[in-house]
Amino acid sequence: MAINLTDLYDRLGKLMGIAKAQVDARSALIDRVTGSGSFSGVGLDGQYTASTRYMVTPVLDYFLNLYRTSDQSVQRAIAGGVKTLTEMVTADNANIPKSVIPAITELNRQMRAASQTLLQNTITQGSVSYAGGNVGNGRLLLHTLPSQMSCTETIRVECISDTTTGSTLGREVFQVTGGLRNADVTSNLWQGGSGANFTLASSDYVDSQNTINNGSFESWAGGVPNGWNVLTGAANLSQLSTGAFRGTSALQADVGAGSSSIEQASAPAGIGPNRRIIYGIWAKKVSGTHSITPEAELQLIDSAGVVGDTLSLSGLTSSWQFFVQSFRMPYYAPTTSGGLRLTTQASGSACVLAFDAAFIFVPPQAGTNGQWLQIVGGSTDWRIGDYATVAITNNYASNVLTYTERFFAPFANGIELPVSGSPTIGNTVIP
Repeated sequence: MAINLTDLYDRLGKLMGIAKAQVDARSALIDRVTGSGSFSGVGLDGQYTASTRYMVTPVLDYFLNLYRTSDQSVQRAIAGGVKTLTEMVTADNANIPKSVIPAITELNRQMRAASQTLLQNTITQGSVSYAGGNVGNGRLLLHTLPSQMSCTETIRVECISDTTTGSTLGREVFQVTGGLRNADVTSNLWQGGSGANFTLASSDYVDSQNTINNGSFESWAGGVPNGWNVLTGAANLSQLSTGAFRGTSALQADVGAGSSSIEQASAPAGIGPNRRIIYGIWAKKVSGTHSITPEAELQLIDSAGVVGDTLSLSGLTSSWQFFVQSFRMPYYAPTTSGGLRLTTQASGSACVLAFDAAFIFVPPQAGTNGQWLQIVGGSTDWRIGDYATVAITNNYASNVLTYTERFFAPFANGIELPVSGSPTIGNTVIP
């Protein structure tokens, strides 16, 4: 059997419509009172001065209190939605408990199996702004990897502990903050920001957080870096013992002599289904001129082959350059491990390339509604006060997705419902 998704969302849509009408009405009332939104400059409050506002103080107090009180009518609509969801799911499968999270998990499974989607939001990530007194070739990277329920907010990441206060080089501690969260799902101010407010250590390429073994190419045996398998062009690969990005060693490829390919296919477990990951490498040109673009490619692989997008390593210069890619593993992928494949392109002329600090990181989640980030250190030791900020914008165009989250909190519980720009279930289900 299967849940009749059309019937389910037709029913849920009517309940969501009731909640939306009430939320919108309260918001419109507040706008009229305060002179915000479409009533900018013509609201009630603006008609009075400090000396005359006493005339409408009770009115202002009453309506402004709507910000702080829970709306019982919205709560009742949500309760009806929870009952509808759990009853229809358990009627289809009696083995599933009658509670929200098991029910929404099963709904997610069936939607994906039936290729059913909700209308998606448009998430925009601004450029990262950096500030601080540090100079060097390290990187403080903020990868928010926005999900569909990412908040409109600015995230700030600031170094609060460095080597002068006891932190290890490459493992400096940062404070992560986002916008204030409003947990009241009945409020027209819900959801606010992510509520992110925690500390996070930078990830170093040579520590246990890097799921690639010997990604720094420090350990070699028999002319091959330990932990790596040479697929082609073994004679073109060698150890670079001077000028490494980190440590004392790097991988060198003589592409003037031909192409080569090296991979690590069995990294430690932890890159399972639906996991968001970041992978990358540092690269530079040691000598010569490369006549083919891209000079090299980095691919994410698992036991079944290549997954994710190929990362082109192009425009290499004599200085180390950072290349990074983000990817979310398939939702039902059987992947429990993963690795990298580095392929160099043979050049038409003499040219030598170098690679160092290859990595795969599984980033932690910031807050409870979608932002993920990873701070990746470099060869620079960060100093207290160094920081980065990035603005995230969600246009909240998908009422059906927003109200599904308001009613059942799937994203807040790590369940990412399938979405698309041309959905099978769109805003029209909410009258």
